[in-house]
Amino acid sequence: MSEVAVFSMFIEHPGDITDHPLVLALGDGERMGALGLYGVVGSWAARYAASDGIVPGAVINMHDGRGKHAGALVSCGLWTYDADRATYRFAHWRKPEPASNGYPT
Repeated sequence: MSEVAVFSMFIEHPGDITDHPLVLALGDGERMGALGLYGVVGSWAARYAASDGIVPGAVINMHDGRGKHAGALVSCGLWTYDADRATYRFAHWRKPEPASNGYPT
């Protein structure tokens, strides 16, 4: 039997994610995929990114090779993209403190 991995994760998002205008701006056909990418990359960023929430484009491409969902997150304002550095940044980001078990203090 394989072990079950448990990941404590907190990704700060703007307001109530169910009906926040930035989330609703994603559109019905792309919302779940884009929010899935937001969560997976947020987990990576909580572990490896600096306190600024900047993520290398290579990390995004690993999970969203065609950039469809990343582009949607940029378009709606949840992420920004820096073409000169090929990085993405969470627009609303607070890195959890190591002793906080994954929750921002």
